[in-house]
Amino acid sequence: MSLLLFIPETVFALLFIKAGWPESTKKGFFFKMCASAIFVLNGFIGYNFNISAYGKTVLFALIAGFIGDIFLTMDPFLTTEKAKKLSMVFIVTGGIAFLTGHILYFAAYIGKVETFTAQSVKIFVSGILILLILAVAVKFILKLSFGKLTAPILLYTLV
Repeated sequence: MSLLLFIPETVFALLFIKAGWPESTKKGFFFKMCASAIFVLNGFIGYNFNISAYGKTVLFALIAGFIGDIFLTMDPFLTTEKAKKLSMVFIVTGGIAFLTGHILYFAAYIGKVETFTAQSVKIFVSGILILLILAVAVKFILKLSFGKLTAPILLYTLV
């Protein structure tokens, strides 16, 4: 069943990308919410409705991602000048929701690790540093400018 949900999740994600480029649209928002709802449902089904502490943590992380998707795709609804001023509030709220989800994933996975060895910690930290270096390199290669959001984006990338 979980694999069957992957197909509509992928279709809705692709429809979201198509409908949301080059500008966000209400249609894109609908497709994104469908894809997000399916991945939460997929997570719930993946734990066979019998959720352990690990499963609950991962499910809450998926829900945090769903909430993040809501806030990060609100642009088409912010049509008035007053509403557009809230855009940064929605972006920050969505970012915090995603960050919360990532922290929950991390907590779930760490809770599953029986023992750490010095070697596994070195590999883990090295992997994080490599990913952070790659993210910074991509930023410079693509000449992206995040302005005031540079520090929070780098922090989010690190997490």
